[in-house]
Amino acid sequence: MYEKEKSLLMAHGCAAATNGLAVQRSADGPTWVAWPHGNQVCLLRLDGDRAETRTVAGRSSDGAHSVMQVRWCELRGTTYLVVAASNGVDFYDEHGASLLFSFPFSQEGGGGSFTRGIATFLGKACVGTSDGSLLVFQRDAAAGAPHLAQRARLHASAICALAGDECHLVSSDQSGNIVQWAGKAGELTKVRQIDHYGSACTGLTLTAQYVVAVYGSGHLRLFSRQTGQVRAEVTAHARWITGLDVALESGLLLTVAEDASVKVWKVSEDGKPLTHKFTEHEQDARLMGGGFLRPDGASFGLAAYDQKQLICYAM
Repeated sequence: MYEKEKSLLMAHGCAAATNGLAVQRSADGPTWVAWPHGNQVCLLRLDGDRAETRTVAGRSSDGAHSVMQVRWCELRGTTYLVVAASNGVDFYDEHGASLLFSFPFSQEGGGGSFTRGIATFLGKACVGTSDGSLLVFQRDAAAGAPHLAQRARLHASAICALAGDECHLVSSDQSGNIVQWAGKAGELTKVRQIDHYGSACTGLTLTAQYVVAVYGSGHLRLFSRQTGQVRAEVTAHARWITGLDVALESGLLLTVAEDASVKVWKVSEDGKPLTHKFTEHEQDARLMGGGFLRPDGASFGLAAYDQKQLICYAM
């Protein structure tokens, strides 16, 4: 189904951070790829056969600033490169040239503070934290800067992942619980909670009918967005799942894990919910993220810990 292509050189290797790979896909323009490295963000611009790399320096060079995750979020027509770090959240312009806004975060009582999990919901950027809170940032005017609009907390442990679309936001934590949120009167409100299965829920994404969740136990589960009931469950990997992505145009689903394997699945909104389509193993690679490089899922890239290359596959 997929064949391995030439890997693309990055400035630095990917950090040991779950869901480390971010992809900004475009049907008719360049594709951007990003991953964290220490206090920096490594960017790759793909435009046809051309590939250009650059590095975005963190706002501080001390050991207190370590990038955990990066994603692109659109707020009121403006796209930001949002960086979740160990000491707060940073908003850069789309291509990381300028730091536009910073929000410091430190957990009450001290301890290992961090922010992790980034998603766009109803034109707002939502970021998870180590104390189980969600930070919601919005942009009020066409020329205004982002600012903190809400802080919501329903999780008792650190946030692992977020995903959102025009209807719902979902968040997961290290205990394995998932909370489904809706927007009411401009603020996040709880719809339901999907209880844990005894392992951290490490990744989330959404399709039209399903909340798709992956776990540290290696399980992949599909839950109904309408009821929260499980609709499909497979032992997808032998170890901690570290990356998840979906190509909504084709219904293809990508999972990667610490067992050095990448798998592609087909999600069906009617009939059999989940079908396995492809598996490959990356020798001597600790995979930390994966993402489709095209909206139809015809190609994907993989990030491996401490490897200065984007591992590429295509149909």
